[in-house]
Amino acid sequence: MGGMAIAIFVLIIIIMLIQSDFSADKEEERLNESMKKASKLNKLYEEREEAIQEYAIPAQAKELNAISCGNQEFYQPRESFLWMNDNHLNVLILPIVERFHKDDIIHKIIKYDDIAFHFNAGELHTENKIEGGGGGGADLGGAAVGGLFFGGAGAIIGSQKKIDPVTSKMLVHDKRETVIKYLENDQELFMKFKLDTMHKITSLIPHKQINQVFKPEEVKSGKKINQKETIDNRLRKLKKLWEEELITDNEYAEKKSEIFKDI
Repeated sequence: MGGMAIAIFVLIIIIMLIQSDFSADKEEERLNESMKKASKLNKLYEEREEAIQEYAIPAQAKELNAISCGNQEFYQPRESFLWMNDNHLNVLILPIVERFHKDDIIHKIIKYDDIAFHFNAGELHTENKIEGGGGGGADLGGAAVGGLFFGGAGAIIGSQKKIDPVTSKMLVHDKRETVIKYLENDQELFMKFKLDTMHKITSLIPHKQINQVFKPEEVKSGKKINQKETIDNRLRKLKKLWEEELITDNEYAEKKSEIFKDI
C-alpha cells in the first residue's frame, strides 16, 4: 500500500514537471510572438515618420482626427494635419500605424474659394440610467452558515441579503462631428472630423464657419446647407457692391438685415 502511494506521488511530480516545461515553452512562444509584433510595429512607425517628412508639415499645422474624406469612410479615426499655405488648405490624412502603407496617405490641397463652409453635424442624446435597488430576500447559503453559528435566530439574521443602493448615471450619446464641404472637379464633397476639432478648423478658415448644428439627414439632402451657402454668397456680393460704392451705407445695412432674416 505504501509503495502504491509513493508511486502515485512520483507520478504526480512527473506530471507537474511536464506541465511546468510545457507552460514555460508556451510562455517563451508568446514572448517571441510579442517581440515580433513589436518589431514589426516599430518598423512601420519608422516608415510612417519617414513618409511624413516628405510633406514638410509646418509647426503651426493643426492636428485632428479624420473620420472620412470625400467618398471614403474610415473604420476608425485617422491622424491628420491641416494647414494653410498660399491661400490653399492642405489636408494630410495618415493611415493607422498597424496598417501603414505609403500609398494610403491622403494629401489634398484645396483652394480657399473651393471651400464652401464648415459646420457641426449630428445629434446629441442624453439618457438617465437608474441602477441598484436590487437584493433583499432570503439567502439559503447565508441562512445555513448563520444557523451553524447562532442557531435558529442566527439563521434568520444570516439569511438577509444586502440591498444595493440606488444610483443615477447620466449617459451621453454624442454622434456629432465637424464637417468641411468643398468642391473637387466640380463635385461637392464632405470631409468629416471628430467634434472637438471645430475650433482648430475655425482658426484656419474662420470666414467659412456656419454657427449651426445640422442633422445627418440635412447633410445628406443638402437642402438647409445649400440655403446657408446662398446666404453666404449673397452677403459677399452685397459687401462687394458696398465696397465699390455702388450702394449707400443705408442701403447696405438695410439689404444685409433682409438677408439675415432668411437665416
